[in-house]
Amino acid sequence: MQVYLHWIDEAGNASQSFGPFEPKEGLQLSLGRSGDCDIVLTDKSVSREHASLCFHEENWHLEDLRSRYGSELDGNPVSESTPLKSASRIRLGRVLLEFSSNSKHNTQRPKEDRRFPVLLSILDILGRERSPAELMRSVISIAAKAVEADRGFLLLVDPDSGRWRPDSLASWNREGIGDLDEDAIGRVSQTVLREALDSGDTVFLRFAADDPRYESSESIRIESIQSVICCPLRVEDRRLGAFYIDRTHEGSHPFREDDRELLDTVSRQAALLLEREELVRARNRSDKLALLGTMLGRVTHELKNPLYNIRGTAENLGEKLRGGDLPREEVLARVDRILSGVDRAEENMRTLLGFVHPSEGPREPMDLARILTTAAVETGTLFQKSGIRLERNYEKGARVLGQSEALRQVFSNLLTNAAQALEEGGSVGISMSSERRLGASEDNWVEVIVSDNGPGIAEEDLGRIFDDFFTTKKGRGGSGLGLAICRQIVEEHRGEIRAENGAEGGAVFRVGLPLHS
Repeated sequence: MQVYLHWIDEAGNASQSFGPFEPKEGLQLSLGRSGDCDIVLTDKSVSREHASLCFHEENWHLEDLRSRYGSELDGNPVSESTPLKSASRIRLGRVLLEFSSNSKHNTQRPKEDRRFPVLLSILDILGRERSPAELMRSVISIAAKAVEADRGFLLLVDPDSGRWRPDSLASWNREGIGDLDEDAIGRVSQTVLREALDSGDTVFLRFAADDPRYESSESIRIESIQSVICCPLRVEDRRLGAFYIDRTHEGSHPFREDDRELLDTVSRQAALLLEREELVRARNRSDKLALLGTMLGRVTHELKNPLYNIRGTAENLGEKLRGGDLPREEVLARVDRILSGVDRAEENMRTLLGFVHPSEGPREPMDLARILTTAAVETGTLFQKSGIRLERNYEKGARVLGQSEALRQVFSNLLTNAAQALEEGGSVGISMSSERRLGASEDNWVEVIVSDNGPGIAEEDLGRIFDDFFTTKKGRGGSGLGLAICRQIVEEHRGEIRAENGAEGGAVFRVGLPLHS
């Protein structure tokens, strides 16, 4: 039976037909851009000798001839000789051919819509994962696998500065091409990312290296990026970030139009999910804080004046006893206990009120080293009384934009917790280092590390240590709000805080903040 090849254009019509070809055992037809080929395809994405069509064992077969952009048969890459069937679709570079027994191309086959199962997978994660970070990791993984990408990134943007947020990056890479580190985002096309975000439209580079719009993009050339799809994350006019997928290995097939349609759909759903989760978290926290605020306002009003009177009376009594001949030891011990109880009550009130009324006041550029020194001096008495050594290792110059009192509260709390976890003779360290994130040309992120040589954090507590009202100080006065407040303040400053156990023991708390340029 005679067969034909129809060149299908973007509209789905046959712009050119080749044939008829008679089936003869051993017949071989070459396809390529060269004029010496049996079937000449004048498109620069087609190699000079791209593929061959041959008839043997009573069937037609397609074989790729190590072309630059590869060959596909019905959406699947072709390397070895692969049998064809009637109405098969052959893609050579950008060129789409239909293998047919009809001399004319009649109807366009309906293409398979892959969006439905992918969207079902994304909706399924709502029942299992709640945080935006978990959603980002799941969405990028599902989408990248669906289009058989090599790498994928999902980034959020700071609405105030318009810059990429270093604390909000989810990445995925195909197994076998190496792990992605924090600098990996610097090796993708920043030009493409920015174009998608600024324009609000998807950027689709089917053949990235040949696209004249991005000839100046060094990352496309250096990283050998073959094909790119980058979709903005939008909810109406709000641009939340971008969704970036690429293929980088040599000989990889370009993305197809239905890949772009799939990622467009996924990016819209991802933007809605991220916004929904943020709203739910904010609403739940707001409801809880409103109730807590009413209660604490009344408690504070009732306790403030009596506590001040107790403190004043106790201090006066202590001074008189210290200056007289009365048996002081027992009375002084009682006075010290009174003062200690007052201190704890006042600290609990400050902690609770700080939880209800998060960091307020203007955000100003400040030297982070000065904040750390203030926190160290503030907690110095606790370290001296406990016989614990505080080792400081940081330099001036790292400037952040923030509210100084709120940041001081974070580091004072971390230092206090570290000291309380140790016995006499222990040590606490506080250090600082800067780094580059998201492909920046200079340092744009600073990390403060507070560590100790104590017993560390129980593994079962690591995942909830920043939860509201969770405390490991049961029976020792802990409110369970100190670290929750730290997390809230750090996140308000576009930063991140995490806890872990050191390799040699002890607890380690890492606070990351964006540097202010």
